[in-house]
Amino acid sequence: MKNVILKRRLNPFLLAAIVVVLALLAGASVIYQDQISNQIDRAQSLEQTLDDREQTISELRNNTERLQNKISTVRTDLGREVNRTEDLESRISGLESDLQSTRDELSDTEEELSDTENELSDTEDELEDVRESRDDINQTLEDVLSDFQDVCEDDNGNLTDDSQDLCDENGDEFDW
Repeated sequence: MKNVILKRRLNPFLLAAIVVVLALLAGASVIYQDQISNQIDRAQSLEQTLDDREQTISELRNNTERLQNKISTVRTDLGREVNRTEDLESRISGLESDLQSTRDELSDTEEELSDTENELSDTEDELEDVRESRDDINQTLEDVLSDFQDVCEDDNGNLTDDSQDLCDENGDEFDW
């Protein structure tokens, strides 16, 4: 007995068509497998690039945050330096004002010194004039005393009684 596995007979065209379709599917599968593989590689490459760029972005954000902190610190330091500079400028202005006042006082003092020196010079000139007058007076006095002494001592015998009395009275006052 013949065992019949298939009750129907397969159509050879259908079988050939199935084989052709399977062959086409296998070929298409190979072609698409390369494209899919390329797409997967490209997707992985893009994913790696994306990861690299995300890491770069993260590093840039960290750098930005660090730089912002640094900028904040520099601004704070700059603010302190500006305040310090303003304080120093204020002190300098005060010192310049004090210096100008001191210069004015020095100028006034120099004028006073000049006036005092002029006054001293005038006073020295007056003193010299007074000394000269004193010397003249002393010389005149000495001359008068000398004349008086000559009259009293040399001419005692020739004097009148009034002259004799005058020489006697005043002779004691003068140290001959």
